[in-house]
Amino acid sequence: MLGFCWVCTNIGLSSDSTSILISVVTTLLMLPCIAIAIRLMDISGRRSRKLRVCPQVITEFFLSGLSKSLRMTDLCLNTMRVSGVVVIDGPFFA
Repeated sequence: MLGFCWVCTNIGLSSDSTSILISVVTTLLMLPCIAIAIRLMDISGRRSRKLRVCPQVITEFFLSGLSKSLRMTDLCLNTMRVSGVVVIDGPFFA
């Protein structure tokens, strides 16, 4: 055990508590970065485009998870991935 986990073990935290603590700290550090990114998208006028693409991204994540649970040929799987990228990135190049 090295680094942060070692320090947390010495002060009495279990490995599960250390894992939760790391997740919470990481999430709290991400929030200001997300806020800055949203503000920059507002300034550049791209936020409305990004919001229109969100349902497509969620659908692509769902299909990606579904493809992991089903047996698919490589051609079918790669076709689905490429079409997802084209659908998601298409509005940004229009």
